Amino acid sequence: MPALWKEALRKSLHTIERPFDATKRRIKRRFNLYQPIEIQPYRGYGNRREQRILGRVLENRITRSPTDDDPWWQNAAAMIRRFRTDEIAFCKLKATMFGETQQAETDSEGYFDIRFESAPPEQPDNSWHEVTFEVCDTITGEDDVTARGDVLIPPGDAQLGVVSDIDDTILKSSASNLFQLVRISMMNNARTRPAVPGAAAFYRALERGDASSEAANPFFYVSSSAWNVYDLLEEFMDFHHFPKGPILLRDLGIDSMKLLKSGHDHKLERIREIMGCYPSLPFLLIGDSGQQDAWLYRDACREFPGRVAAVYVHDVKASRREDVEKIGREIEAEGVPMLLFESALTAAEHAAKQGFIREDSLDDVADCV
Repeated sequence: MPALWKEALRKSLHTIERPFDATKRRIKRRFNLYQPIEIQPYRGYGNRREQRILGRVLENRITRSPTDDDPWWQNAAAMIRRFRTDEIAFCKLKATMFGETQQAETDSEGYFDIRFESAPPEQPDNSWHEVTFEVCDTITGEDDVTARGDVLIPPGDAQLGVVSDIDDTILKSSASNLFQLVRISMMNNARTRPAVPGAAAFYRALERGDASSEAANPFFYVSSSAWNVYDLLEEFMDFHHFPKGPILLRDLGIDSMKLLKSGHDHKLERIREIMGCYPSLPFLLIGDSGQQDAWLYRDACREFPGRVAAVYVHDVKASRREDVEKIGREIEAEGVPMLLFESALTAAEHAAKQGFIREDSLDDVADCV
């Protein structure tokens, strides 16, 4: 019965939203009411045969860079603006990488999904490659609308990949407590949101790997948060010096593929795509006990036998500890080490024993917890 109610609600909301958005687009085009538009590329990823980059075309939100001293009401206003987006639907654009140009059109929510089949040049010291974008439609009469984005192509000698959750794994969010989550999200910005102590240092150690290779290990951040907060998360990670990596969020729209889809399903789909893109690369899966990460990672271990090198779960909810430990035993039954940890230093010490990081990285993590 709940599934039937969800489907009925989805159809009702989609029936209302679709004509409303179409009418709004016609009025804006008829009376030239569009604000200047922008292309918002999201970091993409791929291998030496194919690459993928997503993004969105929006009316310019005119956001300012946050500071440590911004008052709470200013942070709240910025967060509200992120969710009051005016997307540019069915907009034609083109993207170019490695001399290959692909044409695309945004969907009804302004999103685009572009795929390349390019062979990147041999650049052993560079995992990131530039993509240029240009809007092909004339919407507001302004000059060319362009943007630049990045695509990650990990080096062939990377030792492992890391898939990490965000909320309460690297970013203190209290995601399992709705009131606390809203309060923290609304009253802070990218510079004042607290990071999990030691997480950035631990991740930098994982990116560096052990002493046998100089290649940077690739990172992928997967969350059930909305794409609307992409810029905040990107700036948060840059500010706290987390390894650069694609940030894979989700659209909370109300069409048949989006409405009320569980965060678990979204994350598992993203993990499948990532691990499928790099079939010879082992992965670490890092999450927290506040939501369903342990269950999700158990499913991934079963779907990809021999591909998961270890699972790390940040212990943030005492009431779930026993359940997570039970799932941990199921993960270990798949031949995968699993650690439920309270401190990033504990995780780093385990990673050093497993050979994922260098012993001399532990001092850096210890200094940050």
